[in-house]
Amino acid sequence: MPKAKLHARNVKTLRVPSSGRLFYWDTSRDSPPWFGVRVNAPGDARGNVRRSYVVGYRLRKHERLLTLGKVGVGGMTLAAARKAAHEALVKVERGVDPLAEKRDANKPGYTVADLASEWLGSVEAKQWRPKTRAEFERLVTVEINDTDLAAMHPGKVARPDLRRLLDSIHSRSASVANHTRAVLRLMFAWALEHDRVPNIPTFPKKLSKYKPRERVLTTSEIRRVWNVLNGRMGDGKATPESNNAPLGRAGEAFRLMLMTAQRRGEVLSMTWADLDLARRWWTIPAERTKSKREHRVPLTAATVELLRALHNDAENVFPSPRPTEAVPFLSSVQKMATRLWKKAGVKGATLHDLRRTAAQFMGDMGVQRSAISLVLNHTPRDGAQATAIYDRSKRDAEKRDAMEKWGRKLAAVLSTTDEEEKRREKRANVAEFRR
Repeated sequence: MPKAKLHARNVKTLRVPSSGRLFYWDTSRDSPPWFGVRVNAPGDARGNVRRSYVVGYRLRKHERLLTLGKVGVGGMTLAAARKAAHEALVKVERGVDPLAEKRDANKPGYTVADLASEWLGSVEAKQWRPKTRAEFERLVTVEINDTDLAAMHPGKVARPDLRRLLDSIHSRSASVANHTRAVLRLMFAWALEHDRVPNIPTFPKKLSKYKPRERVLTTSEIRRVWNVLNGRMGDGKATPESNNAPLGRAGEAFRLMLMTAQRRGEVLSMTWADLDLARRWWTIPAERTKSKREHRVPLTAATVELLRALHNDAENVFPSPRPTEAVPFLSSVQKMATRLWKKAGVKGATLHDLRRTAAQFMGDMGVQRSAISLVLNHTPRDGAQATAIYDRSKRDAEKRDAMEKWGRKLAAVLSTTDEEEKRREKRANVAEFRR
């Protein structure tokens, strides 16, 4: 790009390109870096030429170009343009994007509700999982839209505004308030990256600490759940006609969640192409795992037998009964899960507790924590596990051993009654005295 020592006279006589545009960067001593004049080719029938003062800068690894004003009658003087360029670069040093500020000034009617709509329709949003997208849309619609915050300009949102909104939600539900806070942070981070706001507002601290669930099903609860999945009541008695609503294919999905220790979404989205029943492997593609890594799950003989009984001509193992749904697999299983817990007489449980139960029993049987983590496809946190994760044969062997132990333990639990288990516990607590 050409360089020139700009002064009041030559800025109006710089050579005009036949097409496109040319940049003349100022080499004067008092000029800021990346300051110059942009000359556009004639853009109308009269041959009028547009000349504008510009300044370039780099912010958050992105190069940007700010137009300061036009050259000539009704425009800026060279001295005023240099001063404006200096002021813009000072803002850049403070982390403020002057180009975003200019765009905001040109859109006075732009609101947080408009930003939320833009964010939900962005290219990045199309990569979300269906469940994540549905939850984000619900929080934006129910908790953010139609509030005072939604009517504000995104660039003018401050911490007190966020505090008022989150406090009002917190009075109803601490969990929803924390989720709304997380969604707002993601949305403003996207807005900053796409020049919708000059900076991210300061957020209040997390409103309530997250207490991880520790619910694990007991052996008695496992048997009661299994009885319901077999079409009976939790105590093993026949289901009365008044309570004979079957769990259907969703019940078989619940069974697989317990047998394989995998997440609900991964089990429900299982396809027949993912399965190698002959070698007893289930390969979950990276795009369908939480960790975004391909995950190979070893299958026990009982799991393979169950899958063979479920075989159908659809692509998915658990296809949606409604072809018009956004996802091709069973997506609304919460009512079925509620029915399962009620029939089994299990209180305070969720579907994720099936996965936690399998992991807990593996640990109680002496399976190494690293092997359990591999079965669960948790993200490795220590260097040893991060290195071992590349040794596929060793990893598969550890997972296979852990899963076989869990399969044998589950079979033993299901083949024992509550009365037999109580008798065993009594015998274990009796000490024999010798003469």
